[in-house]
Amino acid sequence: MTEPLYLTPEEVSERFRGAISTGTLANWRAMRVGPAFVKIGKSIVYPVADLNQWANQQTVRCRATNRLNGKEHEQSGTSSNRVPYAPQKPPSLTSYRNFPVK
Repeated sequence: MTEPLYLTPEEVSERFRGAISTGTLANWRAMRVGPAFVKIGKSIVYPVADLNQWANQQTVRCRATNRLNGKEHEQSGTSSNRVPYAPQKPPSLTSYRNFPVK
């Protein structure tokens, strides 16, 4: 049996083992985030190729994985460009003192 080209929101939820509900998919569509979708009339379908690409983009790479793959030096070079943390002063409260108290 061949894999379908498009999946319904219910099928997408099943594909991700219920981790993404149909309600979440609806919210993501409204906010224009999440996987790409196609709307035909009232029907919503998700192209399988776009789902695969979106799922691959969600992969989290750990530092240990990068060290094992020999990519340790790529990320360590960017850490030298960091600015040290400097706490900010809180805003002055003098501007709030002029308001009348009821």
